[in-house]
Amino acid sequence: MSVSGSANIGTGLSVQSASTLVGQVSILSNTNSNSSTSGALIVAGGVGISGNVNIGTGLSVAGNVNIGTGLSVQSASTLVGQVSILSNTNSTSSTSGALLVTGGIGVAGNVNIGTGLSVSGNVNIGTGLSVQSASTLVGQVSILNSTNSTSSTSGALIVAGGIGVAGNVNIGTGLSVSGNVNVGTGLSVQSASTLVGQVSILNSTNSTSSTTGALRVTGGIGVAGNVNIGTGLSVSGNVNIGTGLSVQSTSTLVGSVSILSNTNSTSSTTGALQVVGGFGVSGNINVGTGLSVSGNTLISGFLNVGTGLSVAGSATFKSGSASAGGAPIYLNSGTNLTSPETGALEFDGSYLYFTPSSVRKQISNIALSGTAPTGASAGDFWWDAENGVLKIYYDSYWVEASGTDAYTAVSNQILSITDNTQSTSSTTGALKITGGIGVSGNLNIGSGLGVSGLTTLTYTSEILNTKTSATGTIAHDLTTGSIFYHSSISNNFTANITNVPVTNDRAIGVTLVLSQGGTPYMATALQIDGSAQTIKWVNNVTPSGAANKVDIVGFSLIRTGSAWTVLGQYSTYG
Repeated sequence: MSVSGSANIGTGLSVQSASTLVGQVSILSNTNSNSSTSGALIVAGGVGISGNVNIGTGLSVAGNVNIGTGLSVQSASTLVGQVSILSNTNSTSSTSGALLVTGGIGVAGNVNIGTGLSVSGNVNIGTGLSVQSASTLVGQVSILNSTNSTSSTSGALIVAGGIGVAGNVNIGTGLSVSGNVNVGTGLSVQSASTLVGQVSILNSTNSTSSTTGALRVTGGIGVAGNVNIGTGLSVSGNVNIGTGLSVQSTSTLVGSVSILSNTNSTSSTTGALQVVGGFGVSGNINVGTGLSVSGNTLISGFLNVGTGLSVAGSATFKSGSASAGGAPIYLNSGTNLTSPETGALEFDGSYLYFTPSSVRKQISNIALSGTAPTGASAGDFWWDAENGVLKIYYDSYWVEASGTDAYTAVSNQILSITDNTQSTSSTTGALKITGGIGVSGNLNIGSGLGVSGLTTLTYTSEILNTKTSATGTIAHDLTTGSIFYHSSISNNFTANITNVPVTNDRAIGVTLVLSQGGTPYMATALQIDGSAQTIKWVNNVTPSGAANKVDIVGFSLIRTGSAWTVLGQYSTYG
């Protein structure tokens, strides 16, 4: 059917093939449409419109909608299928573009925008918004989706690239950042946050208190790594530092400062705390193990060192005062070193000791009074002001050292020297006397007496050792004497001389007094400490003894060249 003018159809028009209606077509039926098969106009196939479509009330589309130019709907419309707007008119404002919406637009699903999004008012997005290019949102943007974020690719708002914020950022729970963070103005986070990358705060506001500055933390701040501060650090509470703190200018720490690093210090540039410049302390310093100083040390307060103090330069201590704790140096009592060490200063609770070389010396107490001080110990000195003499306390008594009487025991006590150093000359031994020694009583010497000059004796008395029933090998101990008296001799015997000194170029005399019976016997052989010796008898005659007489046998033990020569002589009496 082809109509070149207007067509008014009162009841129904059925056309079986293609038709062309050149003029206006009016369908006077007012039957409403509630589906694709009801209404005043029912089109079994598709409908193509090159111009505008204006619908008075509502538009309901069960399939896709393609609009070439424009679609105007006066009331609510439902488009069940896909709607394609083929116009490519760009949008530069809210009143231009291929799709113009005078009121608001509500989208239950995702919105994908190919280039840019510009919003002059608020934006409320129920599910998702996808924008392919730059977008400008002038008003407030609300994202109503409550999906939590556990990574950079999850959550109600997902940004594939970076995000730049010129104003403040307020986060209700936590912030987790895997890269760097640059904050232009302010960042407010209501719960725990994790920033894996570098965080840059570009605000230059200085801090003058705990509530001012570019970064303000209401609670505490824990730092596992180093902290570097460009100018100054002011802390009104305690400071706990896990690794390192670097401050470029003056800092004030009002509370206690705890440095938790356990790195030991072996020089001025190592350790948990390193100070490039000087270190001034107005209070006490307590060091747990050792203190090593390579320069000069000036201590005006109290220094307590737990183990050792090493000062390479000079050390100056404060002046003492009369009040308690006013002494410049205190030493805690302890146990002296098992092996003395050169330069060691020790205090055992009673005495002070100093080791100038390898021998520990006691620094004794000195008392100045007219009467002997009480509570004295060995090594204490007493200047007897009444008598004008210096005395030393030794083994429970005082001895004086003055005038010609070098040592006079007070109260007639016994002087005991417990040192066991042996004497090999006049300048060695436990007791050394440069001058002479006068003894008005007896002198007993335990082992040997060596005299290098003239010896004058008024008389001598030698110890006589007795032996009976001699037979076999008989020991003759020189430590008990060198004269041995034999009686009731049973047989010829070997005289074993024991404890004989082996010093070269020495001669020792041994005498045997043999009281013979009816059958005489003789010392026919001789040993020195069990080693057999050859006896060279006088006139080369070996004696056999005289019955019922007293025989005297003398042996001279001569030591030369680390070998012995034994000379024997014999005489008979009675």
